Amino acid sequence: MSTMPKPDEAPRNLAERLQGRPRDTDELFDIFVDWVVDRGFELYPAQEEAILEVFAGNHVVLNTPTGSGKSLVALAMHFYSFARGETSYYTSPIKALVSEKFFDLCNHFGPENVSMATGDASINKGALIVCCTQEILAEIALSEGRGAGVDHAILDEFHYYGDRERGMAWQLPLLLLPHTAFLLMSATLGDTTHIIEQLKQRSRRDVALVKSNDRPVPLEFVWSTDPLTQKIEELADAQLAPIYVVNFTQRECATLAQALTSINFCTDTEKQRLKDEIDGSMFDTPYGSTVRKYLLHGVALHHGGLLPKYRLLVERLAQLGLLKVICGTDTLGVGINLPLRTVLFSKLCKYDGVKVRLLKVRDFKQIAGRAGRKGYDTQGLVVCQAPEYVIENLKIDAKVAANPKKAKKLKKQSPPDRGFVDWDSETFERLTTSASEPLKSRFTVTHAMLLTLLQRPDADGCGYRALIDLIALSHAADGKKSYLRRQSRTLFQSLRRAEILEVVPREDDRRGQKVRLQHELQHDFSIHHSLSLFLVEASSRLNPEDREFHLALLSFVEAILEDPWVVLHMQREKARSAAYAQMKAEGIEYDERQEKLEKITYPMPDADLIFEAFNAFAEHHPWVAGFKPSPKSVVRDMYEHYSTFNEYVNRYGLERSEGVLLRHISQTYKTLKQNIPEQFKTLEVHEMIAYLREVIVRADSSLVQEWERMMGVDPATQSEAEFPPRLDEDMKAFNARVRAELRALVGAIAVDDLEEAAGLLRQVVGDVWTPMRLERELEPYFEAYDRVVFDHAARATDLTRIERVGPGQYTVVQVICDPEGHNEWYLRGRIDLDMIVDPESRLFALEELSN
Repeated sequence: MSTMPKPDEAPRNLAERLQGRPRDTDELFDIFVDWVVDRGFELYPAQEEAILEVFAGNHVVLNTPTGSGKSLVALAMHFYSFARGETSYYTSPIKALVSEKFFDLCNHFGPENVSMATGDASINKGALIVCCTQEILAEIALSEGRGAGVDHAILDEFHYYGDRERGMAWQLPLLLLPHTAFLLMSATLGDTTHIIEQLKQRSRRDVALVKSNDRPVPLEFVWSTDPLTQKIEELADAQLAPIYVVNFTQRECATLAQALTSINFCTDTEKQRLKDEIDGSMFDTPYGSTVRKYLLHGVALHHGGLLPKYRLLVERLAQLGLLKVICGTDTLGVGINLPLRTVLFSKLCKYDGVKVRLLKVRDFKQIAGRAGRKGYDTQGLVVCQAPEYVIENLKIDAKVAANPKKAKKLKKQSPPDRGFVDWDSETFERLTTSASEPLKSRFTVTHAMLLTLLQRPDADGCGYRALIDLIALSHAADGKKSYLRRQSRTLFQSLRRAEILEVVPREDDRRGQKVRLQHELQHDFSIHHSLSLFLVEASSRLNPEDREFHLALLSFVEAILEDPWVVLHMQREKARSAAYAQMKAEGIEYDERQEKLEKITYPMPDADLIFEAFNAFAEHHPWVAGFKPSPKSVVRDMYEHYSTFNEYVNRYGLERSEGVLLRHISQTYKTLKQNIPEQFKTLEVHEMIAYLREVIVRADSSLVQEWERMMGVDPATQSEAEFPPRLDEDMKAFNARVRAELRALVGAIAVDDLEEAAGLLRQVVGDVWTPMRLERELEPYFEAYDRVVFDHAARATDLTRIERVGPGQYTVVQVICDPEGHNEWYLRGRIDLDMIVDPESRLFALEELSN
């Protein structure tokens, strides 16, 4: 797609272009092409071929280089579907790309016509254009099958079909949505013959393969033996920024960003514009000030350890052309649309979860393809650094050449012994010239699949039979299919033994029996993790009457989740530091101290109970071999101290890994809500769930806020139909949520953070609570008492009184505990659910603080 002069008048969005126009295919094609031309572009041959196939109603496999305009073909499919009143889905492997595409499509079709679902956020449900993660589309395909309202689906980054852990999600829609027209896109597909043949056979629809190796912006590949920071400065001085420096650990990203702050990348004018752009952004977590400092130097971080709101800000600043260097992990290789002139690989090896290995050709090309900005650059640059020890040895060689007498004094470095695989210029050349590896089917079966199929309508084929049929349809080899059928039988039997399933007579006139979910499980019960079934069975071993039942249950939940290693490492180091200081004060000898320190690890409450329950479970469920619970206490540690997100980050020094912590909290929250049967959700469990929800919302609600900004309206005036109604439908959960909000408010007051406290209040038109107003209202209290008590007793349930005064209307009183135990002061306010449009917004509107 090459540029042409842009017209003086900006074109209307695509939804507006349809008004009053015929909707036949030829007319729709003309409308879309006219819109493209009006925006100053013309179609490349591969784009035009692919768009014609889309408008012909065919599947399209689009295999063209990064930057060759695949997104425009996807936009054409959305337009074609939208114009026909049909539903189209855009999917991606990562939430950051989903959110980017969501906002982009809002611009093209209007925010009222686009929705988003990532598992963490759901916005504008019911729109015809849907942006979601691939796993969500796979779940829709499993749960609804032919009945799913998915007319068109764009599967971006389709090379994930071959991913060992996640490839299943890319295959399921192809098998279960035969009525859907697919656009499969990637720059690194390799040979897709078998996928095309099976897709054509399953859907009885033609499949067009559109393939091209032409890049609008060609790439130059350079091998570098200069020190890393020196090379970056040289590239910036040569006007080759923005530069994306690829690291493969978050620590390396942070270390490099800090080193780069000593280099002056920006002019005074550029620094002022950066400051103007980030003013108003919330840097309200412990790492926020560091992120801001880097940004003001024109340097940014981008990796999974950052909170989404910081990544979103980095992406916006990059698209404005304000950043000079982005220190990131390989997440930017997954399609995020950032304008980059240069990609610099700091190394060519990475840890893949099992061992350190050289990059695959596909991985390398995905990342390298980000170089070169269409419309700005005539060429993109890809630089690869030689290993650090090679660079240091070359410096030694230069010194010896200048002064041979130094040869005996200068000792050359050897390759690192651990965490390293060597590479050289030949490795680099092989990666640049080789074809991507073939895609392999990664079909497997899980408890979650079987449970989802069981909850399908009978008419679409459900349960165990549907799973066997799905295996037959899969792209797996015949030998693998036999293994999968045996595994399915084992999974089905294990669910019956655990009483998750029950066999009952059919309710209609048909003979025989059917399998269904045990009737006492809640409607949204699901099994997402390999050990979720163990969690359900273990829950029944605990006694809900025990005082610490909820804490033990939380330990079991965390034990089945993936370990957030950086958090556990910092917990262990803090425990060891405290033990070391104590042992040294007690005069314990060095050797004995070291021996004892080696035995100290991160907290693992209820570990014996968890392993005892697991061993009993494994005796009856042999399929569990290879899995093992991992006891830990991250969320439990937070809850027992009733820590805020920021307090917990500060306690363990997790500033560089805030995103890792937030993901673990979110996973724990979801598991408590969806994997724990309703009969085990005691009042205390509901309180934990509400607390976690409050922590998550306070840490980062950036995606919902950004959508509201694009809509350009006051949330209080939006249509109630935009969001789920009846927040008080489940009164136990509603009351727990209100108490969690009030506790957070009192906690902020207790530490004199009145700005935070004001932000925790629902602001009513004409009655706004500012930090200064709160301070004035609290003056009489602090004349009588020197502090607000916020210990365990101050968080007692009976200190919050919630009274229903009408449909959706409540009065709320929160008692404030004073150090003398009088407890005469209280916060009084109200909740009016008719005014709550966004379910993530604050509920409590403060009216007075009194005694």
